Amino acid sequence: MKEKSIASRYAKALFDIAEDKDSLDAFFEQWSFITDAIKQNEEVRILFESRLLPKENKKDLAKKLFSATVDPLILEFLFFLFDKSRENYIIDIWEVLHEMMDVKNGILTVNITSAFPLAKNQEEDLVSAIGTATGKTIRLDLSVDPKLIGGLVMTINDTVYDGSLTGQLSLLKQQLAAGSDK
Repeated sequence: MKEKSIASRYAKALFDIAEDKDSLDAFFEQWSFITDAIKQNEEVRILFESRLLPKENKKDLAKKLFSATVDPLILEFLFFLFDKSRENYIIDIWEVLHEMMDVKNGILTVNITSAFPLAKNQEEDLVSAIGTATGKTIRLDLSVDPKLIGGLVMTINDTVYDGSLTGQLSLLKQQLAAGSDK
């Protein structure tokens, strides 16, 4: 993310507008639609983020692409980003907005990196255990890293729980090194 504080301010503004209009879910879906269009179409992304294309041309393009699908307030918000030369933050704003929606809906994303792909029942057990411990609905973001040798590393927000064999061996090495210094 380019600069989270900038994206956060705009995401908060959009979130507040949507809450005031009692349209949070609809606004989120529509902003997701815009973001997906930008992510999936390299030409649109380049045109929107170009410093050479005048903002009026960007607004015209946005009107053609989105006016039939999104709320006029969403379109005005996009125009505001063009006016402030913040169009390169559109995707970052979506990421922050997504986090805000998750918090509002009690969803916690947990990143799991394991040495081997987890079996479905292992995933279900993790979701159940973490959900019970946190009282939240759990969304797993899974990845595999064979360098872990065994076990897994779990990241919740900014906290890392390292239960990997590599991590345990590293810890043992540190403890042995500290013990030999005495």
